[in-house]
Amino acid sequence: MSNTALYFVLTALPLMILMIWSANRIRTAAEFYAAGREYGGLRNGLAITGDYLSAASLLGITGLILFCFLVTADFSMPSDFFLVGRLF
Repeated sequence: MSNTALYFVLTALPLMILMIWSANRIRTAAEFYAAGREYGGLRNGLAITGDYLSAASLLGITGLILFCFLVTADFSMPSDFFLVGRLF
């Protein structure tokens, strides 16, 4: 077995076990969408904040790179873009 196949099995197998275990615990739609009303406002707020920050950083850096490409017109990335974070 190659290293790639071994890494795939070692990653996919625990994920499949976790998926089956969690699928057996969920009985209703409320348990799926609202975690069975077991978590309070702080934990829900942290989850929503994490989702927002993850999406914002992904879309923000994508937009920043696109803006940089449009500004430079020759579609070349400035060498100090990722090191310094400057646009101009």
